Amino acid sequence: MSRCPHRSRPRRDAPARAPAWHVGKRAPRRPPPKPYLTRTIPPYELLSEEGLVAVERHADQLRRSAPREFTQHARNPARSVQIGASHTVFAPAYGPPFVSDLDGGRRYGTLEDFRNFVKLTYASPWLHHSGGTVCEPVDVPVNKRHLDMVYAHIRYSDKPFMGSVTSAARAADSIEMCRLLFGADFVESHCVILGNVNVNSPLVLDGEASRVIRTYAAANQAPVCVPFIDRLAGAAARRAAALRRESLRVQDRRCPGGLRQRELDVAGVPRGRELRAARGGLARGGAGDVLREIRHGRRSVGCVPYARARHRPR
Repeated sequence: MSRCPHRSRPRRDAPARAPAWHVGKRAPRRPPPKPYLTRTIPPYELLSEEGLVAVERHADQLRRSAPREFTQHARNPARSVQIGASHTVFAPAYGPPFVSDLDGGRRYGTLEDFRNFVKLTYASPWLHHSGGTVCEPVDVPVNKRHLDMVYAHIRYSDKPFMGSVTSAARAADSIEMCRLLFGADFVESHCVILGNVNVNSPLVLDGEASRVIRTYAAANQAPVCVPFIDRLAGAAARRAAALRRESLRVQDRRCPGGLRQRELDVAGVPRGRELRAARGGLARGGAGDVLREIRHGRRSVGCVPYARARHRPR
């Protein structure tokens, strides 16, 4: 192929043209870098004032359609619990990654440990609810772990229980298992499962958590929205100061998981076709905090005497 005579290209072996300061001059000294960054992007608002007012107006409409109290039905009707108003329902700890006993000491949880905790909760007259992730069974793959946990609650207890919240698909699997247990028509009109969704500090609710909330709300089940306070990490170590911060989170109108009152019922976050299912739906708002070990930075969940013993100076 012949080259066009009117278009000439520089030779590859031609030396590069030297800058002007290179000829008989010394290179200019660069200023030292600044020990900080200067933001050149101006701040902008995600929503206008009219948009914020519209969000608050829709939230008020959904809140008014939610009941003040509701019943979570158990496999055994005598074990069904009343949630809301002045009722108190006790449940085991949620989400501890480790278990401990006299024989094996402190170790990672297994599915057998999970089943034993469910059986112990069922046998205890002081626990009204079977809970959810009573421990993390790390010996089961994550993609099917939620199925074994929900099945353990169904098989080894007749108390009400919680479903999976790690993804919207796993939440849908938990609801589908309840349809097999209670019947699709019963699940459509009654609350049979809860989904515990924690709101991280400060005021953060990620996309997966919001999808889980919508999944439970669309099935007319109750998501539990809890502003989670991590003492010694996201709040003060003292319980009074942590509760004060917690109450501000609960009452903050800007908080995705914040509620006007500590015992306020809301209806979740509807979108599109899910608006009909979420309107008049169920949700619970609460608050939770956990203490960290000063020595190792680990969370101490569910056992205050153990946490105090770990913090006791030697």
